Amino acid sequence: MTPRAFGGLAAVSGAAWAVRHATARAVRRWRAGTGEYRRAGPLTVRTAGSGRTVVVLLHGLPASGDTFGAAYDRLATSAQLVVPDLLGFARSQNPSRTDFSLQAHLDALDAMLADLGLEDCRLVVGGTRWAVCWRCTGRLGVQGRSTPS
Repeated sequence: MTPRAFGGLAAVSGAAWAVRHATARAVRRWRAGTGEYRRAGPLTVRTAGSGRTVVVLLHGLPASGDTFGAAYDRLATSAQLVVPDLLGFARSQNPSRTDFSLQAHLDALDAMLADLGLEDCRLVVGGTRWAVCWRCTGRLGVQGRSTPS
């Protein structure tokens, strides 16, 4: 296949995906989550609800906290919901940042908890593989649940 033919095939495939994605029921039904956006450490987080139990939802790569839209707001009826944009994503982008290592992400999550005053709360961490990474470091005694990204 020539490079020109490959480029044409890629363009057609990309356009077909965009149409299929835009017409998918899940995409049409998605709504933005509610709550307050604020800075916590180097991250921007969306918070909603209250209580001693804190549910932290961590998005996958590439994505943002917006992955957890309004469908997840019901978690805030019985707990405090915290949905960060991880380093380098969406509202947490910082052009001067150069360190996006696992260590930098874990430090950012720790700083987020400290700034929100949540170090001593009962944490339930969910979302994608980041939840497991955070838990497996031994930094938190949390209940972690990972879902496929």
